[in-house]
Amino acid sequence: MNNLRPKTEQRYDNFNRKYKCLGVVGKGAYGSVSCYEDIKTKKKVAVKQFFMRSGKDDGIPITLCREINLLRELEHENVLKVQDVVIHNDGSFNMILDYCKLDLERLLAYHKTLMRLPQGPPLPPKLDDGMIKSIMYQILKGIQYLHSKWVIHRDLKPSNILINDDSHADRGVVKVADFGLARVFKAPLRRFHDDGPVVTIWYRAPELLMGAKHYTPAIDIWSVGCIMYELFELKPLFKGEEVKQNNNPNPFQRDQLDKIFTVLGKPNDQIWPTINSLPESKHLASFSETTNTLESVFKMPKESLEYDLLRQLLEYDPAKRITAKEALQHKYFKDKPSNK
Repeated sequence: MNNLRPKTEQRYDNFNRKYKCLGVVGKGAYGSVSCYEDIKTKKKVAVKQFFMRSGKDDGIPITLCREINLLRELEHENVLKVQDVVIHNDGSFNMILDYCKLDLERLLAYHKTLMRLPQGPPLPPKLDDGMIKSIMYQILKGIQYLHSKWVIHRDLKPSNILINDDSHADRGVVKVADFGLARVFKAPLRRFHDDGPVVTIWYRAPELLMGAKHYTPAIDIWSVGCIMYELFELKPLFKGEEVKQNNNPNPFQRDQLDKIFTVLGKPNDQIWPTINSLPESKHLASFSETTNTLESVFKMPKESLEYDLLRQLLEYDPAKRITAKEALQHKYFKDKPSNK
């Protein structure tokens, strides 16, 4: 296992001498995230502490070792950098990451709050078009880099898109974060389906919902499309109710598919040639026939570049869905956006 342990244990004391904790910023089943400050430089870092299972002395799982070693190799302005890993004496360990105070979920929540003010918003409630273009461009740059390194993120959603705020020297820089579900998709091809559910339900690609056992980086692109819509409309596009079953790690998500079919129309083998080969295709006949109504729920004109890009990001057939590289070359980004 643990190529990490010899290197990191000797740095444990150094970590305590180098950083001071400023407070916990989030908690979950895996552990917690805290903000620390470098005592000398005053630079802030995020420290993600993972708790090991009580009573177990198995060390760090080999899969997590691979993930950490993978992330250490990633180096891009729009991908959150893992600076270091430190193992504690109790078996728990820390990932030291770049610190970003703001994430896209919080930014969207702030603008939603502006819209609900009874006296009217002091600022335009919608995100500025230039800001949206900048965020989208940077997300796609980060995803294009990951895909070029054979990495699928598999859990893109607003809370996993971080943004440097005005207090940061590189304000406005967007970083793709949280690689807990990320996997390398290079040959030999693995049955990713065996990993269990991936991608938060509202941002989950239709091929996943249809039970695809092998899938491609196109699942990340679908999620980016869902995020793009939310940036413009300040609400999720496909807000379905997730089905959870203790005896089935991958239950059929009928409500989520229904939400997608209501907006994009019910797909068939002309739109998506391989759909009938997918495990959940047996359910298709039970859905009502619907047509594409995206233009009625997305307020940008159908002739607009924004609409055209969104349409290509939300293509049913993953083989036809636009790639991150192609999306960056879309006419929507003809005038390169600024981070500022």
